[in-house]
Amino acid sequence: MGHERVGTLPKSKQWRQIVQGMSGSYVNPTLVSSVASDTLGLVKGQLKAAENDAAVREAFAFLVRVSVAARSNGVGELVGKSNDADPSTLSLAIALRRHVADFNGNPEYTVIAQDAAIDALGRWHRQEASGGTESLFADEGIKQSVWQRLGNGEGFSELSRLYFSSFTARYLNFFLEREAGTALPNLGARQAFEAEISKHAFESSKITQSFAAAWFKKHAADRDPTSKEVRGFVAHAFGKMRDELNREGTR
Repeated sequence: MGHERVGTLPKSKQWRQIVQGMSGSYVNPTLVSSVASDTLGLVKGQLKAAENDAAVREAFAFLVRVSVAARSNGVGELVGKSNDADPSTLSLAIALRRHVADFNGNPEYTVIAQDAAIDALGRWHRQEASGGTESLFADEGIKQSVWQRLGNGEGFSELSRLYFSSFTARYLNFFLEREAGTALPNLGARQAFEAEISKHAFESSKITQSFAAAWFKKHAADRDPTSKEVRGFVAHAFGKMRDELNREGTR
């Protein structure tokens, strides 16, 4: 990790455009710029602190375990059902919360990390379930698990992106609302823009996807990665996200 070059990531909207859209075109552009910059600064600070938080690390470690288990259709083992290759997102969410509860993380980060991981699993499941991918063994009556594609580098990189995207979007929403306060009179319509904030975070998180597949193939091809390896991945991913937010702040 560390040598990936993906260039400037394309965004459907720049961050300041999103904030401007929430506030209305009649608001002083300087004020919009200030709120946008302050929000990014606070989020970058949270991402930096989150790198070493046990809850953040272990929520992601659980996603790694799901991906490793998917190699052998063993995802059900994570929820205590070894004969179930296709457990529900609800059962995985319960198992994830139990796993994270064993570690002493910051309460705020614990909530954000758990919700981001559960959101990532839910979005993955919905996408795969609606994709209509046929199993090569469909004619033989063998059901293909929705989680099966997580067992390769490509699938893992997609799940990783969903996690870091959701984590970042939650803080962008939180701090934008806090920083704007009464300064942006149209903030009452903020809910209408949450989808744009989520999309912006997803576009920014592509930078994490660029190295996740290679990491998975190297560290999780036939075993669970060590805590040190997972810690290194999380730190690298959040570092890349901060770099991308820095670029947003200078535009």
